[in-house]
Amino acid sequence: MSNQRARVEQLYDSLSEDYRKWSPSAHFSDAHAQTVSLFLRTLPANAPARIAELGCGHGTWLKLTIDELRAAGRQCTALGLDVSAERIRLARDYLKDYPEARVEKADLLRFEPSGEFELVYVFEVFQYFTHAEQLLILRTWLARLVPGGAIVVVDKDRWSRHSLLCEAQKRLGRLDILMGRFRRFSARFKEVYQTITYPDFRRLARDLRRSDGISVQVQRHHEFTSLTVRRSAPR
Repeated sequence: MSNQRARVEQLYDSLSEDYRKWSPSAHFSDAHAQTVSLFLRTLPANAPARIAELGCGHGTWLKLTIDELRAAGRQCTALGLDVSAERIRLARDYLKDYPEARVEKADLLRFEPSGEFELVYVFEVFQYFTHAEQLLILRTWLARLVPGGAIVVVDKDRWSRHSLLCEAQKRLGRLDILMGRFRRFSARFKEVYQTITYPDFRRLARDLRRSDGISVQVQRHHEFTSLTVRRSAPR
């Protein structure tokens, strides 16, 4: 494991209880609704949906996604992966009433998925990986998609205002530049922001479009950007 990923693992272990109090903003929930929720509604209703979340944290999105499928009368199997052992411990407790969910501690650059999936999604995780590593993760999981399946990545874009402010914070060491006068987050999170470099979605899309058998879409959702990569279905 690289020094960067080891540092991220240690930070999230130490801040796991702080992140447990987190809930998604309205804009983040909108991004989920316009990507993951929308895609799930396109899947055939007569078969269980197989989904995976890369960087599942304490299980917020995994629970929400399973709840949506349950509400629609759909069955599913759900895999959640995270680098932090503490966050996986919390996720197991949070999802104890969800037998369809399985969560594991994993390094996304080394994990070898098995089976097939209709949907794989990655929320605010690519910010901890280099561009080459992001492509490696995408190609690893693309190989596990069923025809018509999709990978959805949601994050802030490398060239967004939030990203540029984050870079200023990293260089000057001032969290207030990013968070503003309200300082919604404790200064304890400053180290986390030191590890972040937001993904360049346009570059990812350009590189992925060189591959055959997939379609790529980039969309803006307020301060978030999504990348949806779909494996072509047979005609």
